[in-house]
Amino acid sequence: MSWSSRVYINIIMKIDLQIHSTCSDGYYSPSKLALLLHRYGIEVVSLTDHNTIAGQAEFKKACLRYGIKAIPGIELYVSYKQKTFNLLWYNYNSEAPEFLKMLEATYIRRRRFVKKITLRLRHLGLHFNLGKFIKEYPDYLPTNHLADAILAILANKNKIKKALNLNVMRAGDVIRYCFLS
Repeated sequence: MSWSSRVYINIIMKIDLQIHSTCSDGYYSPSKLALLLHRYGIEVVSLTDHNTIAGQAEFKKACLRYGIKAIPGIELYVSYKQKTFNLLWYNYNSEAPEFLKMLEATYIRRRRFVKKITLRLRHLGLHFNLGKFIKEYPDYLPTNHLADAILAILANKNKIKKALNLNVMRAGDVIRYCFLS
């Protein structure tokens, strides 16, 4: 067979190695994500929720149902030499005691952070139910959903809009006002 008569087949595989579910800061459950990924033709995927593996079993089961290869993953917040960054970790040993201790310590730090933010919200005159939020997000306390919960209260929304002199407000504005200022 000459060079010009060879047939080449391009194989394209749709892969997504970083997605988040409602177990961290995503907006879809692990099962719903698997369904959506199936509809988009994704063949290989990794659920990389922030600092939690709570959705992995549900996600793996749903992916099996749709013929999607699921790779266990997690996105960790890491500090090194006074720098903070996110690290993706795949195929970890979810039963290793050190791994589980690390996740627990991370969750405890995140709860302290949200309690600190709640105190800040009170200082700013904003209303927020921390107990309800922790109950709704037992595995991870997502900042974006926290901003959504703050904005869901009209008095909070109006107060922040007035303080920032905004007509239209985004979650980023809430985060900047409540968490960073």
